[in-house]
Amino acid sequence: LVLLANLNRGPLRDVIDCLQHAVVACERSLGAGFINEYRGYFWLQMETRPYMRALQSLADAFFCADLNLDAVGIYARMLELNPKDNQGVRYALIGLNLEMGNLKCAAELLEKYQHDGSARFEWARVLERFLDGDQDGASRALKAARKANSYVELLLTCNHPWPDELSNIYSPGSEEEAALCFRYLHRILKKQ
Repeated sequence: LVLLANLNRGPLRDVIDCLQHAVVACERSLGAGFINEYRGYFWLQMETRPYMRALQSLADAFFCADLNLDAVGIYARMLELNPKDNQGVRYALIGLNLEMGNLKCAAELLEKYQHDGSARFEWARVLERFLDGDQDGASRALKAARKANSYVELLLTCNHPWPDELSNIYSPGSEEEAALCFRYLHRILKKQ
């Protein structure tokens, strides 16, 4: 069902419907007891991965459709099931929380994954501090973020061309990593 949804070239609503059916089918297949039993270390159970991938595809589709509350709910559920976040959904979730003005949730996420150190989290920390009105904290965070990846600032300030293609494969500090940061954080700036 996820594959069919990904191949669907129709309206995004049709893709979302197909992904919702996939999630329901996975939940039915796994069963509520299994889901509750393995909550907290879900990804370690191989049979959960199709379900987790279906959830991520659905949340990503909601994100693309600007159905932010729906996306946030699914991403948060995924972190509840798999706090180690093998799929990296915290990056989309931090961006959405900041975009929606949920600074408390964003700060909690930054605290929970404080050792992340990725450019995406470093730049999210800058924006979280800035939006919270902590100019000194934002300045300190900006120094760390620039060290993590200086290309992000160029993209966020429109001083660097957007890459032709997005890739999930990147090196720390690269333009490809900056593009991924930008993908999750640029919508925050549009709202300011």
